[in-house]
Amino acid sequence: MTASDFELLRALTGRRTDDEIRALEWDGDPETFLPHFSMYGHPPRSLGEQGQS
Repeated sequence: MTASDFELLRALTGRRTDDEIRALEWDGDPETFLPHFSMYGHPPRSLGEQGQS
């Protein structure tokens, strides 16, 4: 998986939905990792945060 530092931090701390995590650049199938990606869970809808470089 490839993402900016900002997106990776947001994804790992429960600030991204499953669909937003799926939309990151993956070399394989992200489904295996989604349940374990954040110990805080994922929001049911986007929080509207804008990605940064």
